[in-house]
Amino acid sequence: MPKPVFHPFCEVSSDARQDLYSLLCTSTVFFHAAAKALWTSLPSPEILMRVLYYELGGTNVTRRSIGPRKMELDRLLSELRTRHIGRLCDKHMGAVRRFLFYAQSVVHLRATSLETSGFFYEYFSARVRLAPTAIMFPHLQELSWLEHHPCLASGSIIHILRSAQVSTLTLKFPEQPYITRCASGRDFYTSSVIDTLLTISDAVPELRELTVQAPPTLPIPISAILRYEKLRRAHLHITLAVGPNSIFVPEFNSIEVGSLMAIELHWNPLTDLPAVYSILCAGELRELTVMVYGSPGNSFTDDLLYLAASTPPQLTRFEVYALGNASPIICAGCFADKVKPLLARRALQHIALVLTGYSLRVDPQDVDDMAHAWPDLRSLNLSFPLVPGSIFPDIRHVLTAMCMRCPRLRLLHMPALSTSGNTRFALPTFPGNVLGLLSSDTAHFGHPVLDIAFSLYQAFPHLEQAGSCDESAGWAEVAVLVEALRQEDHPTILEHVAHCMRVSAYVGFPYVVLILVGRVLILNP
Repeated sequence: MPKPVFHPFCEVSSDARQDLYSLLCTSTVFFHAAAKALWTSLPSPEILMRVLYYELGGTNVTRRSIGPRKMELDRLLSELRTRHIGRLCDKHMGAVRRFLFYAQSVVHLRATSLETSGFFYEYFSARVRLAPTAIMFPHLQELSWLEHHPCLASGSIIHILRSAQVSTLTLKFPEQPYITRCASGRDFYTSSVIDTLLTISDAVPELRELTVQAPPTLPIPISAILRYEKLRRAHLHITLAVGPNSIFVPEFNSIEVGSLMAIELHWNPLTDLPAVYSILCAGELRELTVMVYGSPGNSFTDDLLYLAASTPPQLTRFEVYALGNASPIICAGCFADKVKPLLARRALQHIALVLTGYSLRVDPQDVDDMAHAWPDLRSLNLSFPLVPGSIFPDIRHVLTAMCMRCPRLRLLHMPALSTSGNTRFALPTFPGNVLGLLSSDTAHFGHPVLDIAFSLYQAFPHLEQAGSCDESAGWAEVAVLVEALRQEDHPTILEHVAHCMRVSAYVGFPYVVLILVGRVLILNP
């Protein structure tokens, strides 16, 4: 049995890795199964290259003694090419077969262009007596690639993507200030990114999930994304442009992404709205997520209205996260005006509008309209400042409207919630409700927190969290009491009872509690 090679980066726990390694060393019965489990996820091809290097008699030189990472990698590849792979003979084929066994076990791979070389793969294939079309990673399904050399992008990655099983791909093109400081450099970098996308679309026609991250100064034509005919999920951290620029990419009017179901867009001031509209119309879109960083400006809420109106009727998820810190906060008007097109999307299940730099006004009628429009709603996350002078929505009205008409609602977060009035706080029962999380950015409760917590506990048996323990949000005591009721933490409950009530009786806990001028009597029912 060959001596197993172990690397400590697989995604199982430390204890599990040790157990798997022990199995590797115990018996040939366990060797193959345990080795495959250890090598399923590979964070760097460097680890695999070291296996071949050591198997062929290379010296075990640590990174610290060599110097910087790139210098070590260059030396490792150089020695593999000249001293070892170039001298392969029959006595080395056992080491080669072990190397290939580990490589064929890899399913998830993270790699950078610094660690891999197209020349190395071609040279290796020839010297190891493999066919020119040999696949080093035949079972690879997920690849995350960081490209450091734009001019060699499409050439170096293609040797890894020969596996027909790759279904998930992440491409990252980092900032290159020395290239993008001038217009010609940006054009060059843009053409390299586009060329890589086009090459991969031909090499991996079965790709199902694609993530592309590139500097925002590079406009990527939407036609380069629409080349992926079987794509189901796209995470586009790029600046979309209508294009195409004839210098970079030809027109593909006849190509439509018929299976695209989920899109995540990163929004920036250079984003082209018509390009976004083009991709929203592609395929059978079900999920749309828009991430906005920085300050998108006064017109973003109008763009948001455009996005909502452009979504297809079968949409089930609509999420917008604008996390910029606008100072001062921009008044964006009525909430109902911004989401009016979404009220026609009856299939919506998940909605999130997080607009930290914009204030909106929410009226009680808006809550009723949302409850009527989205009967299959599962989560509603609305987070933004209210227009100064707005009345906080009443928690009883919000819960009654949403939970009565949306029985599958599990998460409800509002910009603000409140209670007021002289009547005792109480909630109706909601048969079949599954609400598990209730919270708001701010809260103002005019009723005793014990009444509110106990009513929530009774009305929502699946409630796992009410508000948060953040004192500034107004939920702290309610959150603690709901958790105490769930956990049957009677000392905490009695402490709040003694603090909030002087002479009263509270029935409904596991005990009947009487508080008479600070004297606590606990009577079993």
